[in-house]
Amino acid sequence: MLGWGDDPFELAERTAAGGFAALGLRRMLRRDKRLPEPFEYLGWCSWAAFHREISAEGVAAKAAELAQSGTPVRWFLIEAGWMQTEGEKLLAFEEDREKFPDGLAGFISEVKRRHGLRWVGIWQNFTGFWHGIHREGVLARERSEMLYATPNGRLMPPPDATGSFAFWDAWNRYLQEQGVDFVKSDSHGTIAVFVQDHIPLARAARELHRGMEASTAARLDRAVINCTGMGHETTWTHPQAVVCRNSVDYNPAKPETMRAFIVQNAYNSFYYSQLFYTDWDMWWSRGPTAKLGAVLHALAGSIL
Repeated sequence: MLGWGDDPFELAERTAAGGFAALGLRRMLRRDKRLPEPFEYLGWCSWAAFHREISAEGVAAKAAELAQSGTPVRWFLIEAGWMQTEGEKLLAFEEDREKFPDGLAGFISEVKRRHGLRWVGIWQNFTGFWHGIHREGVLARERSEMLYATPNGRLMPPPDATGSFAFWDAWNRYLQEQGVDFVKSDSHGTIAVFVQDHIPLARAARELHRGMEASTAARLDRAVINCTGMGHETTWTHPQAVVCRNSVDYNPAKPETMRAFIVQNAYNSFYYSQLFYTDWDMWWSRGPTAKLGAVLHALAGSIL
């Protein structure tokens, strides 16, 4: 889409609208979307504290710590590590009971009641898990009809809207029943690895997103943080998405990369913020870049 004008911000908005119009879509800019209520408030993400070694006990302790400090956190995001996996592949929709002995439902109910949280979210992977779905897991044995086998031997959600919806709605229905309020959907950019050489990438991305977004709209009021999917095959094939990552991950172990991180977010948001509410990755509240990160997120209006 080519455009010209005197106001660069108006031009970015107009060309973004033109891009959607060329795809037969209308009213898909950020100005036409409603930000889900949880993301209006300060939240906390478990990744920095626990990585994959997460547990109900550890998260509850963190909730108590934040409540006692008076920090006005209103939601928690439970990152990767909560589910049943093996060899970087998903085994089941259900949680790992060794980490959450009372189940997600018991944990979420208790942490909300005791520590004043209003919402709890869960991390998901757009292809099931980093390497897809395990062929010998409960999910593959009991729900094989809702999975797709690729020629290169991987299992994934079906790359057609109907099949994709069946997969995501089964998972999201389970999470909704446990009291989950929103999800973070990660690894959108790896679709190419799964469908390479047998399905056109843009078509697969469009169909997968249609199914997932129909489910999250029905189950979770579109409360989804979409992550690592800034390629054009993703950007222009999930127009219903509301919140999307605007950059690579920030690595707090390398504080010298903060300048490049700021530049990347600033430049990307010039066009990306016309389409979505932007996520500038997590704010690390400790360390040499904590104050700079706080200012950055406040000025950007980032949701994380």
